[in-house]
Amino acid sequence: RSPGVPSFLVVIGLGDVQVLQSLDRRAPGIRMLVVEPDAAVASRWLRHDTTAAWRAEGRLTPLIGPEYTGADRAWQAFPRHVDAIKVVAHPGLDTRHPEALRAARLVKDVVFGVRANAEARRKFAPRYLTNVLRNVPRIMRGRDVLSLSGQLRGVPAVIAAAGPSLDRVRGDLASVADRALLIAADTALRPLLAAGVEPHLVVGADPGAFNARHFASLPPCPRTWLVAESALDPMAADRFGTRTFWFELSGHHPWPWLNSMGIDIGRIEMWGSVLTAAFEVACLAGCDPIVFVGADLAFTGNRPYCRGTTYEFDWAARTALGEALADVWRREIDLKSPVVVADLDGRPTTTAEHLVSFRDWLVARAGRSGRRVVNATGGGILAGDAIETRPLDAVVPCD
Repeated sequence: RSPGVPSFLVVIGLGDVQVLQSLDRRAPGIRMLVVEPDAAVASRWLRHDTTAAWRAEGRLTPLIGPEYTGADRAWQAFPRHVDAIKVVAHPGLDTRHPEALRAARLVKDVVFGVRANAEARRKFAPRYLTNVLRNVPRIMRGRDVLSLSGQLRGVPAVIAAAGPSLDRVRGDLASVADRALLIAADTALRPLLAAGVEPHLVVGADPGAFNARHFASLPPCPRTWLVAESALDPMAADRFGTRTFWFELSGHHPWPWLNSMGIDIGRIEMWGSVLTAAFEVACLAGCDPIVFVGADLAFTGNRPYCRGTTYEFDWAARTALGEALADVWRREIDLKSPVVVADLDGRPTTTAEHLVSFRDWLVARAGRSGRRVVNATGGGILAGDAIETRPLDAVVPCD
């Protein structure tokens, strides 16, 4: 490879197949993510034998505008160990054109997600390894998530996240429990139980000890089953005993070793948030429609979460020291590098880049799910072509 040429390249606007031919000479083995805003231009270079060879070798991942199908999975094209990411744009690209700007924003979002994913792997790798090993006896006693496959075909699913808007609807969820599968994200479990709502499933994936607090000292929930990623803190899993469905994310160690001994569980696709894993569980079970509540993915009303989560204990400690609760929430939001985007009604709302990334993944995944996907949150930013916005009782009638 010529000096200065990276092993992986992100290109906005390939323009011509000669770029690939030149790279074959100067940088054999280089891999590329190509974001091509012009579908007509893409149709020319996609038909070429050189392009076909690159794609057959797994060296070229194309995202073609205006749909950019596959953008939610583009992170898979990047090398496992991400350092500097080189992004180049075709010199003939009109950077002022709306489609060029949209392509650039897409690249920014993909790169943000890749870096966040790499940082999460770096941060959690030791704990992931040790937690999986500690959970092996629990995994052997529990059930494989794949046992849920198609078991609830055509049954509505309601997925509850712990966004601020959950406060408005959580009292209604008890009345739909006999006609829908209720799935709680880990943070939402405690607020639901406090409202007398016992979900059928709760999903937990974060291996951190801090996240395990969401499962500590819970009210009784004997009918709730846990859907747990294999590295979930063992303390969280112990709360549910054998009422646990297990899954794994990516085949990281120690799974190759466990597989060699005949220990295996199903894999679920997930993008950064347990909310995305909950959606995959609903799809796996065959549910349709799939309805989100409390999924603001934004700090609606300048609040980081709904009331009644584990974070309530932290807020209470700080208000006991004299801080106003609104100031506690503001400081917490400020730590998340907030940005302002349009909400469901087109009004500006505060969110964060990682929450926007989760929104974009869910929108893309909804589009290829084959399900009716509805956002009944009533606030926040979860909107897109494949997601309806309707009240909960318009989709799953309440008593």
